[in-house]
Amino acid sequence: MMMAASRRASRMNPRGAALLADTVTYHTEPRETAELAQSAGVRMLVLSHLTQAGMPGFPETFTEGVEEGIEEGGQLDWHLAQDGMTLELPAGGTEINVAK
Repeated sequence: MMMAASRRASRMNPRGAALLADTVTYHTEPRETAELAQSAGVRMLVLSHLTQAGMPGFPETFTEGVEEGIEEGGQLDWHLAQDGMTLELPAGGTEINVAK
């Protein structure tokens, strides 16, 4: 998505287009993030710092493939971060409470 936006912007704003294209070199795709989280034994993944927020098709296109990134039979509780979202990790417990 970022590369398509970069191509569209290249004629009108070459510097902005270069910045958009560069973004993909230092951000992890959501699907790959899910794969890494599951292989590391992470119980909950919260995707934040969303580079495509506000673009057409967000969040559907942004999160496309996340479920496929989770190995068959595996589980990973994942969420998209939202303004005001809180995560509570009660002392002495193992649960993670999410409030939106």
